[in-house]
Amino acid sequence: MKNLILIFSAFLLAGCFATPSKPKTTDALKIFDGNQTKVYELRADEVYENGKLLGKYEKISEAEFGVATDGQGGSYAYTDDGAVKSKNLKSYNKYLFYPRSGVKAVKLHHESGICEAYRSGYLVDITIYKSVYDGEAFVKSYSAKAYISNSRVLSSDEKYEYLSPALAKNMSEKQRQTALMELVGDDIAALMDELENRMCK
Repeated sequence: MKNLILIFSAFLLAGCFATPSKPKTTDALKIFDGNQTKVYELRADEVYENGKLLGKYEKISEAEFGVATDGQGGSYAYTDDGAVKSKNLKSYNKYLFYPRSGVKAVKLHHESGICEAYRSGYLVDITIYKSVYDGEAFVKSYSAKAYISNSRVLSSDEKYEYLSPALAKNMSEKQRQTALMELVGDDIAALMDELENRMCK
């Protein structure tokens, strides 16, 4: 785990982001991490990632759909995280879709089992991907990697951000760094709450 620094320092002190590359996109169900685009499709009551079945999605609200997977072919209801602890899952991926306004994916992994590692103070690998749209217009995308346990949070320098030209021209580099720090910080705080009070309770 090289290049690890405290998460808030990481985002405050980061000097630059990856060179922006515009993601290939025609709709709101895609994420782009600077290297590849992943396309998500809702067919009937199932979700597909680049044509591969992820599982049956759960309708969370009129504008939200979600699914969770274990990376081994198993899928779970988005709002039921009990399998992470009961099955001592090593990998757990959560996908949340807001059709025509965005998609978010969070991936957790530890070889000893996520909850066992988290409760023992070992760092669980997490990666967050998020894309935001306004209808079919791409607004922004980011991905970030971090490591969390029940007592600490660390971040690597592996992060990517893309802003639409219209948004980017109105933001300074410092504003971009601050905005990204807040976005990722909020997502990690929410994930720690999920681990503590739902997944590994």
